[in-house]
Amino acid sequence: MDLAHGKTEMIDEQKAVAFLQRQIEVYFNKSNGDLRDCLYSRALSDAVGLGMQVYMNMLHSCNANAEKLWRELKQQKSFSANRYCSLLGSWLASSENLQKNSHQSLPGPLSSSDLEHWQEYGYVIVKNIIARETALDIANSLAQRKGFALDDSESWHNLPKGPIWQRQFDLPELEIARQSKIALNAFQQVWQCQDLVITRDQYSINFPESHKHCFQGPKLHLDVDFNFPMHFKTQGIVYLNDVAADQGAFTVCPGFHLNYQNWINSLPSGTDPNEVDFYQFPHKSIAAEAGDLIIWHHWLPHGASPNHHQSPRVAQYLDMYSLTPRYVAPGNAF
Repeated sequence: MDLAHGKTEMIDEQKAVAFLQRQIEVYFNKSNGDLRDCLYSRALSDAVGLGMQVYMNMLHSCNANAEKLWRELKQQKSFSANRYCSLLGSWLASSENLQKNSHQSLPGPLSSSDLEHWQEYGYVIVKNIIARETALDIANSLAQRKGFALDDSESWHNLPKGPIWQRQFDLPELEIARQSKIALNAFQQVWQCQDLVITRDQYSINFPESHKHCFQGPKLHLDVDFNFPMHFKTQGIVYLNDVAADQGAFTVCPGFHLNYQNWINSLPSGTDPNEVDFYQFPHKSIAAEAGDLIIWHHWLPHGASPNHHQSPRVAQYLDMYSLTPRYVAPGNAF
């Protein structure tokens, strides 16, 4: 389901508010939620062009009032009636939407060797989801928005440095990769289904280390909600400039997904999986070119890395997912 497209429809406000009420009840633990509820909450933030954190802040500011939340969502400049109608229609029809994804071999940019690499190592590089020149133009434009030039170290050495995340979600530059048919087809191949939601996520700038700036993360970690049964999920990042392995490159623990369940089961009682030092496992910083997309299995520990290069790394987060929960049988990763 590409929530970025669709016929303009009149929104049934009563049903829209009822949908939001369900999300509020689950979020504030007034109702038992499941993985599907979590997926629809994420899809809601994507449908209205907000990051998940922004949406959660809005939930709190509305004091759990669905009608107030609905009014505020409609006022967002990123609100899309098309995307919201598509999501609401899926929700209303979703009692039948719990069927398992039909695994199918789909055409796309990934070759058989690419898919074998995906299965074995849990990540794959999709070349040129947007043209290299276009990606570089986007990187330069994003840098200009922050008040520096990528090729002028003096312009960024004195900038205030913080986390690499840039919490902006609705910039026009970020829509280009989101609309890439190559990216869509690649995600369809690894998901083995066509009906996917496109995320509207933020971007990042990883500056070179210096005496004024040291690497602040994110270090290797997992983005897994351990409250839910084992399920399949992807994550993705698009390089907007050429990135060398020592240039703050995206880093993963290749193949960890194949041993993930054994690792979880082996943790001593009371261990918080989020507190494990994943640098004890083999990890790799991935070099790629501007316009390339890296997709990884969400069971891979991952993060950024210190930038020992001479220029920043500029990247955009891009993922797609199915609203049909895809649970994973014991011993499997897909």
